[in-house]
Amino acid sequence: MRYQEPRIFFDSAAAARPLPRLAEWYAELLPVCSINPHGGTCYAERSRRVSLEAARRLLRLLHIPDGEAEVIWTSGVTEALNLAATLAQGELLFDPTAHVSLTVPLVQRSVARMPFMVQRDGKLLLSCHSFASLEGESGKRRMAAISHVNNETGVKQDMCALRTAVGPSTLMLLDCAQSFCKSDIPWREAHLDAIALSSRKIGGPASVGALVVRKSLVDSLRPEILGGGQQGGLRSGTLDVCGIEMFVRAAEDAVSHLAEYKSRLLELNRFYDELLEGLVRKWKAVKVGETPPDGAIHLLHLPGFEGAVVSRILAEEHGILVASSSACSAEHGKGSTSMRAMGFSEQEAKEAIRISFDIQNTSDELQLFFQMLDKTLTDF
Repeated sequence: MRYQEPRIFFDSAAAARPLPRLAEWYAELLPVCSINPHGGTCYAERSRRVSLEAARRLLRLLHIPDGEAEVIWTSGVTEALNLAATLAQGELLFDPTAHVSLTVPLVQRSVARMPFMVQRDGKLLLSCHSFASLEGESGKRRMAAISHVNNETGVKQDMCALRTAVGPSTLMLLDCAQSFCKSDIPWREAHLDAIALSSRKIGGPASVGALVVRKSLVDSLRPEILGGGQQGGLRSGTLDVCGIEMFVRAAEDAVSHLAEYKSRLLELNRFYDELLEGLVRKWKAVKVGETPPDGAIHLLHLPGFEGAVVSRILAEEHGILVASSSACSAEHGKGSTSMRAMGFSEQEAKEAIRISFDIQNTSDELQLFFQMLDKTLTDF
């Protein structure tokens, strides 16, 4: 069966288009990296060294000094966050606008928990909390778990300010699925303790991710997948060395083109704002879709429409791929938890379109999208 690609792809926040070189890389790596890296032969050792060197290169991309953190390879960011959640042994401060793969495993493990308060624009409030009120009875370290860039709205949190607010002794876990290779991750500046990364969000292979955690905390992790005891007993299962190497190559490629990426996407953002003015006037849309000054430049949020219906019509009739919310929320038919946490009603939480760019998108595609969106709303 032959499948046709979308005419316009505006859904990179869900899964970026795979880099064209992935097939070439896979063919190159397969003879060496398909060998089980956990065996005792020279061939296994060669495969294992590829994964070890990939971990070192990943830490360099994150500007993390040698010996400060460890990389645990996972099947994706969801597994990485579930593993990181085992660090939550005391009180928990959590970001209620975050993806459920961050909030659900943490909330289920924590006895004492407090959500950050959220402004209407999605920024976490700092001054309205008495963070000290959760301290101490358990005698265990408190954790703060935050989404760096919100996967639905593009809001980016000020991690240095949050670190100051919660204090130096609080463990800080950051979901970086939407910020890795797109925004600076302040590992040193905010003294982060663990970050979760995704390959498919940057054009790498699907089903590869990583948890980067301070070495001093590794012994506090509890394995979620049991069996062969690979990766120091923290994550059983044979490593996908081909996928790991392609993930890191994709990250290196993205970082090398970061200046071009930012320039292209800022231009698209400006054009988006111009086109949005007409839509606001005609359809009385709520104009909160443009990128905030300190937000993500690849992800825009356009509320005020029946997002699930409109996105389906755009895909089926016009070949335009956008999202109505996060892919997980859409699959379960639930409204956006992010928007509800921001103070929007249940109905409003279901009425939004998410547009997310990559470096291949053009202003012509954006103009056509607005034309087809206007047509869809007219015919609706």
